[in-house]
Amino acid sequence: MIRLLPKILIQAFVLLLLQVAVVNNINLGTLNITPHFYVLFFLLLPFETPAWIMLFIGFFFGLSIDLFSDTNGLHAASSVVLVFVRAIVLKGL
Repeated sequence: MIRLLPKILIQAFVLLLLQVAVVNNINLGTLNITPHFYVLFFLLLPFETPAWIMLFIGFFFGLSIDLFSDTNGLHAASSVVLVFVRAIVLKGL
């Protein structure tokens, strides 16, 4: 897990930058629908990552998206729920 840390940090930074700088400025139609590619970061985390670490990562990564997108905790909450469900699904497998 420690040897994968630089790769994980680079993935997080690239997806955060992609989401904030590019994807948040895309509007699909008149409904103002914005795709969210940062969710891919949680799916790419190693399976061996402990659940409590993933919850902290999910919260702070979602909070950083919230700070740039001005969404008041929406992404932080949804990221924590996504990481929590991922941990439950992986534990059941």
